[in-house]
Amino acid sequence: MPAPILDYLHDLTVEKCSPAYLFVEKDGCLIKWGGELSGYGIKDLSEGESIVNTLFFTEGLFPLNEKSLFFPRVKVENNRSTDIHIFAADEGYWILLLDASAEERRWTVLQQNMNELSLLRSNLSKKRQLITSMETNEVLFNLQEKGERRYVTVLFAKIHGINAYSRQAASESLFATLEQHFSAMARSIIDEGGTLNEIAGDRLIAVFGLEHAIESSSLHAVQAALSMFDDLKEINRLNVQHNRPEFNIGIGITSGQVSLGVIRIKKQKIFNAVGDAVHIAARLEQEAGPDKIYIDRNTFKHIKQFQKLFSASTLRMPSVNETLQVFSCEVG
Repeated sequence: MPAPILDYLHDLTVEKCSPAYLFVEKDGCLIKWGGELSGYGIKDLSEGESIVNTLFFTEGLFPLNEKSLFFPRVKVENNRSTDIHIFAADEGYWILLLDASAEERRWTVLQQNMNELSLLRSNLSKKRQLITSMETNEVLFNLQEKGERRYVTVLFAKIHGINAYSRQAASESLFATLEQHFSAMARSIIDEGGTLNEIAGDRLIAVFGLEHAIESSSLHAVQAALSMFDDLKEINRLNVQHNRPEFNIGIGITSGQVSLGVIRIKKQKIFNAVGDAVHIAARLEQEAGPDKIYIDRNTFKHIKQFQKLFSASTLRMPSVNETLQVFSCEVG
């Protein structure tokens, strides 16, 4: 094995994992010990005493029926999370203790994200039931299945870098990352009264104005966008701490008349929005790029408290044969 690799493995296990060891006879009685045992709350050891007095979970374990055993993230005497490896030697068994505090923190963060995702799915399910339940006159959004015109604000958001990451990441890591980001983004949308319309690949689409007045739908959409960037900063901070990649988002927002309705597919009813505002929001998101928000004039005129954050420019739209006045905000 090349020396640089051995040096790296040494640093990985010795410098970062605070190794300690115990060597016991076949019946589990101590022969020798060493390393940073005090860091695991282990002290005052005596040769010949049973290891059960030190590591309670080893009771009845020796002699081993297998050549080796691994116990991940065991809480030892001082409540430190520890990876414990036990493997056989000619005269007895080696017990290797490695600090797993960093891994424990990663699992804690992952569990928190999964709990948030579960809550998000529950909230989204309730929202979907409200949107698609068209059988009574008390439907929250009062949408007609035959379709109707309404003034709304449309938000498109893209996670930049995900496609490149997908080419090298394991599927489990990729979808854990997508869940981490999309759950935070969707939470910002729901908190501002928006409706999550679609998640496709690295993009998310939301509609505001199904619950709010015309003037406030623009404001709620921009507030949701700014909240997404705040959440992203915290996600990236945690990812840096755990040696995971950072990602950026870009957002496009427009306000205007669209056609809203529900499409029946077998027993399912799917909410949909169609119109220039949807198309322009998608185009603004493409123009925005990482760490930017692009909005149209209709949105800008209803967000007086945030107007100072945006700079005016123009954008050519060949599909509608117009040059639009747009406003951009760099958030990163």
